[in-house]
Amino acid sequence: MQRRTMRWSALAVGALAAACGTPTPTPNPEVTYYRDVAPLVSQKCLGCHQAGGVAPLQLETYAQLKTNAASVAAQVSSKRMPPYLVTHDGTCGNFEAQETLSDAQIATLTRWAESEMVEGDLTHIDKPSITHLDGATTEVKTPNLVPVAQGGQLAELDEYRCYVAEVPAGQAGYLTGYEVTPGNAALVHHVLGFVIDPAKQVTGGHTNAEVMAALDAQDPDRTGWPCYGLAGDGVAVESVPISWAPGQGPVSYPTGVGAALKATDKLVLQVHYNLADPSVRGQSDQTAVKLRVAPTVQRKVAFLFYDPLLNSLFSQQPTVIAPHDPHAKLSWDSTLGAEFPYLSPLPYVDLIGVLPHMHGRGVKQQLSVGDANNTLACAADVQRWDFGWQKVYFYSGTPTRLTKDSRIGISCEWDTSHDEQAVLPGWGTRNEMCLTVMMVALPEGI
Repeated sequence: MQRRTMRWSALAVGALAAACGTPTPTPNPEVTYYRDVAPLVSQKCLGCHQAGGVAPLQLETYAQLKTNAASVAAQVSSKRMPPYLVTHDGTCGNFEAQETLSDAQIATLTRWAESEMVEGDLTHIDKPSITHLDGATTEVKTPNLVPVAQGGQLAELDEYRCYVAEVPAGQAGYLTGYEVTPGNAALVHHVLGFVIDPAKQVTGGHTNAEVMAALDAQDPDRTGWPCYGLAGDGVAVESVPISWAPGQGPVSYPTGVGAALKATDKLVLQVHYNLADPSVRGQSDQTAVKLRVAPTVQRKVAFLFYDPLLNSLFSQQPTVIAPHDPHAKLSWDSTLGAEFPYLSPLPYVDLIGVLPHMHGRGVKQQLSVGDANNTLACAADVQRWDFGWQKVYFYSGTPTRLTKDSRIGISCEWDTSHDEQAVLPGWGTRNEMCLTVMMVALPEGI
């Protein structure tokens, strides 16, 4: 008697499973580039990762993504990309994090990268424009300058230079967004923009305009003047609505808020040039700043620079960071009124955004603010600091309301394992900071 080999088809197995009450296994669908991956990359990555974008790696085509699939999968799995350093899972403040990837989206990308990387049926995918500031109304530029290091313990290989950028006619109102584009990114450590009232009387009976002119005249062969700290010795600043550091893209303020900018004001740009890399010495930079100005807003904003480490330079005994320590930590706390006394007359301010900042040794930073019982609670937390990816993080939902009596605290951690001597705070790239810029909305009508 001849034996027959029984071959079960998938259809037969499914029918038998159904007859026996066993659920039919659902096949794991194949992930394809055009159907699953390309729309995701277009939405989350191509604002930077295309020709002319700020990112060095281009991911516009199937071939480009396939070539770099392993690297992309590793970066998104570790959540280094898209770069969003502040903890945004709701455990330490609620942040607007639309540009980040969900766990499901990360799984899609990594599954495709770890499989056959199937291309799938050709489908048109819209490529977004390179990310720029929507509605920008004007652009100002710094002079084309070859920076020269200041020298000394606090700025050994750095120059801070300030320049006046005239507010164009018709641009008075409220600054609601900006975009900074360094001409030579290897040179530019950060850029700040100060609103200055030139007619304001300052120490010595002089006006801001007279003080700035005197500072500029001290070095007639070079445009601008040295300005460690804010806009230069003796210059009174109204606000600091522009803060840029490496990794920061266009900044759009939350709806309804803005920084006052009168037609008579001057916009002073401070550029910190970093000359630590010998290869950039002798090179020049011309930085461009785009501005978006609205005629009215509901609430004005203020910018609070909170850095107890740097502020200790003005005390008899500056705080230093211990060497030979991969986890060197320092913490401070105070009250809002003590740190920013000019806010004390206000009934409250609302915390709407933060910009953490440290230098190359930075590892972690956490900002804390007082809750209803004035017990410090986590407000912004960076667990893996990366100098190359800095940005302003805006809160979502109901903002935290602060009064002059609200407690604020900051803690920073640095890796000084390669330092032989204590690390000084300072403005230089080889010094350190423990800075959070807090963006607060003032009460309506103020």
